[in-house]
Amino acid sequence: MALPPAARRDTLVAGLALTLCLVLFPRALLRGELFFERDLNLDWYLRLEAVARAVREGGLPLWDLGIGFGQPLLADPGTQVLYPTTWLGLVLPRGAGYTAFVVLHLVLRNEKLTWRFA
Repeated sequence: MALPPAARRDTLVAGLALTLCLVLFPRALLRGELFFERDLNLDWYLRLEAVARAVREGGLPLWDLGIGFGQPLLADPGTQVLYPTTWLGLVLPRGAGYTAFVVLHLVLRNEKLTWRFA
C-alpha cells in the first residue's frame, strides 16, 4: 500500500529532521553525553526520580514526600507528569531518556510538519 503524497512528505521531513539531529548532536545521540548537566542534575532528574519512586511504590505520582512536608508532583507543571515524553525517563536511563525527550521534540514538533493518521 503506497503512502499518500502528504504522508510521504511528512515522513521525509521527519527523516531530514532526525538526520539534522544526528549531524548537530552526535555526542549526545551516539556517545551518550548529555545536553545540559547543571539544570538536569539539580531539577529535572530529581523531579523524575520522585515520579519514578511513586510509580515503583505502586501509587500515582501525585505528591513527593521526599522534601520537607512534601510537594506536589501532578499539580506542578514543571514536573510534567501527564506529558507523554516525560515517561521516557522512567523506561530509559535518565540521560538517554532526556536525550530522547529533546530529539523527539526537535523531530515531531516541527511547525511545518503535520502528522496525519489515516
